[in-house]
Amino acid sequence: MAIDKIYFYLTWLLLGAGLAITTGLYLFNIFIILFLLYRLVSDRLVLGKNNRSFILSFVGLIAIPQLLSLLYQVLQYSFFTSYSVYIVINLTILTSYIFFFNNIRLDLNKINHYFILFIFSAPIIISVIMYFIPSIGVFFDMSQHPGRFGGVWGKDVNQLGYYATLVIIFSCFLLYYKKIKLFFAVSFILLSLFAILISGMRTGLFLLVLLLPVMTVVYKDPLINLNQLFKFCLILVGVGLIVYFLDYSLFSIVIERFDVYRLISDISGASNNGQIGNMYSKWLTSFAANSNLLDILFSFNYEWKFPDSLIIFYLANGGLLGAFFLLIFIKIVFLLIKNNNFNYILVFIALFSILVSIKGNFIFNNIGMFIFAYMIHSYDKFNNEEV
Repeated sequence: MAIDKIYFYLTWLLLGAGLAITTGLYLFNIFIILFLLYRLVSDRLVLGKNNRSFILSFVGLIAIPQLLSLLYQVLQYSFFTSYSVYIVINLTILTSYIFFFNNIRLDLNKINHYFILFIFSAPIIISVIMYFIPSIGVFFDMSQHPGRFGGVWGKDVNQLGYYATLVIIFSCFLLYYKKIKLFFAVSFILLSLFAILISGMRTGLFLLVLLLPVMTVVYKDPLINLNQLFKFCLILVGVGLIVYFLDYSLFSIVIERFDVYRLISDISGASNNGQIGNMYSKWLTSFAANSNLLDILFSFNYEWKFPDSLIIFYLANGGLLGAFFLLIFIKIVFLLIKNNNFNYILVFIALFSILVSIKGNFIFNNIGMFIFAYMIHSYDKFNNEEV
């Protein structure tokens, strides 16, 4: 339908524009809600069986326990912050994405994915241009983090790094299903790798370096085969050489920042910058010091609102009871994936989401949830015709 095609492309345009209403909420989110209201009034909303199971699971096992924790915070301490409802709000946003893709009536094989990827990558393109022409950032008053670069996100360098990681994943996905040609995919992968290096955001890139080779060995028909994986490594080395010749001082920073030994030291807490290991150590100390059984069950440290780890964040707000229901939810997701024969896309997104939660709250990144929801919805609808 024409109206569906207009809504579909405009949604991607608004996503690429990145017009934020407030932190974590964008104009394209409102646009999706308007579409769902239109579909509800004009016809009806539909939802696939697996999607229904998934939504019911996280409503019962994630949203409701989190709301109970919020209620406990209010009754026990007469205080809560917006972070207390962070998880519930993001699950609501994810639900809107699932409904949107289930109710957009289009043949996804006929969608222009060159245009989609280009629009999605626009913030990366602009950020790289800003890096080489700093006056642009000065003109728009976008101050940058010293030693690291955030592009259109200013000092929020991790946003640039994670967004670039999503562009790499989405490019590989579209290339695998032959929706774009190799040259187009490689161009955006190169651009995104450079963006990751200048941002200094390690988590996404290290996870790709970890997951892609392992899953290439395990799966007969992986997203990236051994030959492509080798080329990916050559591209990574090539980007490193480009950085070396363009800006040696940046190259030195990148080498230090992305050093594997340093990452291990940071995780263990052995280095001076061991924020990951120290963060978990601090959390364990705080947990052990709290003797209030109700706090431990429902919200053992409600004031610790936004640590740099979703695992700590979740336990701090939801307590052991919330953690218990989270484990049940993870088991249900595992069964859903098992029922789909451990499809590569589903397994990759699940593993990436779990691992990225160890260091950061990126699993609830608004744009990331949209991209992953689209990949999950479309993978079995894509054919393998040549572009």
